[in-house]
Amino acid sequence: LVALSPEGSASGELFFDDGEQIELSNNLLCSYSAVVSSSAGSVTGVVSESTYADAGSLKVESIVIMSTETVSPSPTVFLNGKALSSSQVTVSGFTMTVNLADSL
Repeated sequence: LVALSPEGSASGELFFDDGEQIELSNNLLCSYSAVVSSSAGSVTGVVSESTYADAGSLKVESIVIMSTETVSPSPTVFLNGKALSSSQVTVSGFTMTVNLADSL
């Protein structure tokens, strides 16, 4: 979930582990940022720490972007420079959901 500020930006971190370990020797830390204007936007994620043994099996299947302004009804969305199918993007008022499962 990316919740944009009224200025159209967001940033944060995602911490992932197996939920069982106490020493936290097997984890993944990702930083993300988002910037959206009236005509374009981007969401970028960077792995800043990875000691999680099976990190390659982790996939982001969808991204939900919530805005303080109405989202364009038919945006063009790109993943690594390639346009996604319009069937992968759902827009409803202030929310856009991008389904990445078919692109991974």
